[in-house]
Amino acid sequence: MNERNGFIAQMERSGKLPMWEMAYDLNVAIACLRADLATAERDLNRLRALSLAQGHEIEQTLGAALGYPRFCDDQKAFPGATEADGVCVGDHVAETLAEEAAALIARYRAALSRIPDCRRVGAARMIARKALIAPTNDGEEK
Repeated sequence: MNERNGFIAQMERSGKLPMWEMAYDLNVAIACLRADLATAERDLNRLRALSLAQGHEIEQTLGAALGYPRFCDDQKAFPGATEADGVCVGDHVAETLAEEAAALIARYRAALSRIPDCRRVGAARMIARKALIAPTNDGEEK
């Protein structure tokens, strides 16, 4: 505020106070708006990066659950790929993978609903048991 007061005192001496005071205030306002814009742009870029990272993580989780091929299983096409590289979901995005997962869940529910009640619990246990002892991609049991 000292700088502004000094500027106003100088303009008072020159007899140009009203117009220069307004110009000074506008310049200060413009500088503040530019700083706010720069902050907003940094925040936007940070949020975009976080959104992309989260979308990729969702794609990888759903892709793995749906059985999409892992990059590390095809060393010919992806030399040096490791488990950390995840799965190849192609052109899918989180939303299309979620739709595919939802359709698969609906099919399983429909199949399970056709099993009589007395056998449903046993079938669910059998499915769960098979899932627990199903071999993993490296040949070991879970």
